[in-house]
Parts: sequence; structure tokens; C-alpha cells
Amino acid sequence: MKRRTILCEGPVDIVALRAIAKFMVPGAERWRLVDRDRALRAGESKKVMIEQRGALELSITAVDGKSRLVPMLMELLKDLAEQEDHVAIVFDPDLDPPSVQHAACDTALKALAPSWSITESSAPGHVALWKLATDTGLAVIIHSIPWFSSGRTLDDLDQNVQHLERILCEVLARSKPEMLLVVERWLVEMKQVPGAKPCWKSAMHLWCALVDPKQSTASFAERVLGQDDAFRDFAMAVLGETALLDDLRPLLEVSEPV
Repeated sequence: MKRRTILCEGPVDIVALRAIAKFMVPGAERWRLVDRDRALRAGESKKVMIEQRGALELSITAVDGKSRLVPMLMELLKDLAEQEDHVAIVFDPDLDPPSVQHAACDTALKALAPSWSITESSAPGHVALWKLATDTGLAVIIHSIPWFSSGRTLDDLDQNVQHLERILCEVLARSKPEMLLVVERWLVEMKQVPGAKPCWKSAMHLWCALVDPKQSTASFAERVLGQDDAFRDFAMAVLGETALLDDLRPLLEVSEPV
């Protein structure tokens, strides 16, 4: 069975990626939650593992912030399992272009020589890829993938930060347009509070308060990204407008028939 790992920044990223996995792969009911190897490494804050009918085991792990992604990737490569053929870091670029994170990853991977050698790499663009190998025959493809949203802005919120929250807010705005003006009005009112700095995370909390105040933000994110039929088509449309689905596909699909 193939094993793959996605390292991400936090628990909301985990539930979002798990939701995307469930509706990206045909016959999504083949994914099931598994408990195998759930012990956390130092630096990991949360981990879920899902399995696709005995063919693919996917670990999605939060490492408590973007700065921990590359160091945790290095730790993972120290004792990589033979069955592991793809590993990805998924990050929010925030105010930096994705190339900044790609460059940090490239520098760290080159420093692994001679234990690992880079046999091939892509020209860094929206995403970056490296093929690594060892003298003992291990081989793995490393992916550096940014969250990205091309959706609308809300009350002049910064378009270059918190892209996951921007994606979620865009799905909600399309699926519940009657609530959009309320969220926008609340954001304007928040700015009038001394010291308040509304952001996309603020907007996400406001949406959650309107649609389902009893849910945590993480659970709400999973619901918005396809686990609720009311949002599923809108989520697919919004994600389809970014490169994210194509970027994640190598980690979520198996080439062999299952």
C-alpha cells in the first residue's frame, strides 16, 4: 500500500484538506479514518490518517505554523518509509510570494546531501517539485503547494493573506448571498472598535456565527468544503478556479486500479 504525507500549518488546514480529499477522488466513500501510526512527533500538533480501500494511506499533519513546515519535512525524510512516494507541504504564502517558501525548501533539501540527492526539480512557479533518491533505492517526490484564492475581497481586507479563509468565505458568499451584506456590515463595524484589525479569519468567524454558531471553526470549514450538500457544488466551483485541485491530485489518487 502506498503511503503519502501532507504537512500543513494548523487544524483548520487539516479538516479542509481531508474534505477536499473526500470529494476529489471518485468513489469518495473509499476513504476511511484509520488509527495506525497516530503517535505525534515532536513539533506535530495534530494528525489524521485516512485510507483509500487498502491502496493508499494518507497522513495529514499540522505542525503548528508555517515556520515549522520545512524542519518537519527534514525530520520526516530521516526515516522515510519505503512505501512513501509523495510528501507535500501545504502553506499560506501570506504577504510573501510562494517562491519564498519554495526557496527555503530547496535550500534545506540540498543540505541533505549526500544522504539524499535531488535527481530532478521543477522551475519554481506557483508550486515546486523535487524528486529525491538515496543510494539504497528510496525515492520520493516532494511538493511545495500554496493555498491560493482568486475570490472577491470583503471590505478591503488584504488579498494576500489567509488564503484558506478567503476560499471558505468565497464559498459561503456564493452559497448564501443574502448573508454577505451582513458579514460586510459587521466587518465595517469591527473597524470602529479601537485597536481592532479585522482580517479573513475574522470574516470566517462571522460567517460561522451566522450559519451555524454551535460549530467550531474547524468543523465548519469541513462542512463548507463539501461535507454539506448545500455547499458542495459551490466549493468545487471555487476550488476549480484555482490550481489547488491539480496541485493536490498526485497525493490523493493512485495510479493502480483499486
